[in-house]
Amino acid sequence: MAIIRSSLALCAMVLVSTHGHAQERRDIFSDPQNLKVLPEDISRAELRATMRSFAIDLGLTCASCHVGEDDQSIFEYDFAADDKAMKLIARDMISMVEDINKTVRKSDRDEGHEFVTVNCVTCHRGQDKPRMIQDVLAEVYDDEGIEATISKYTELRDQFYGGFTFDFSADRLGLFAQSLAATASEDAMRVHNLNVELNPHAGAAYSGRGQASQRAGDLKSALADYKNAVALDPNFAFLGQVITSLEAQLAED
Repeated sequence: MAIIRSSLALCAMVLVSTHGHAQERRDIFSDPQNLKVLPEDISRAELRATMRSFAIDLGLTCASCHVGEDDQSIFEYDFAADDKAMKLIARDMISMVEDINKTVRKSDRDEGHEFVTVNCVTCHRGQDKPRMIQDVLAEVYDDEGIEATISKYTELRDQFYGGFTFDFSADRLGLFAQSLAATASEDAMRVHNLNVELNPHAGAAYSGRGQASQRAGDLKSALADYKNAVALDPNFAFLGQVITSLEAQLAED
């Protein structure tokens, strides 16, 4: 992400701060101007909470949408101006989310069905462009190859692990590896190896690598990985028959 976490934290802090002298000069949430999607009678508290949620949900700062710079005092911003494209896009997105929620509510015929409200974070998960991890990896792989892809994954994992921006599970990385298998089996195996290295207690990591080894004719390695998958995760008990078959083939050899 282009916007670093420290900037986001600073922006969010400013949005909820109550610094006396600055508040005396100007309350940025009182008497807002040029509201075209948000209610004109929105309360100060609701506007502050809404702006803070936008910043956190999309990984942005105030300057992403409003006329001002990150190193500039928030009280010098021109919040009413429509100069930045991101602000215009934000209005369209807010309207889209409202339409989605209204449409789903109308289609909800079952009284026992729980309606789940869609909001910005539903898709964005803390990033301005709501991309999945496999989309980012595929783009890097197509442009720069496997080395850069592995470096990118490691970088993103170090930065975002433990949050909700990307799915770093063994299942997701394994699926990316499988997407490479048809055209780049060696690169796929490197990703499977990385998956096992990063997720040594995930049966899915071993199962995925086992399938890749089996396709490559390395039955001994496949058998070892399948056994690890079953031992770690009972959901892979179905591999029992495959294990028996491989053991029989290896015994014959």
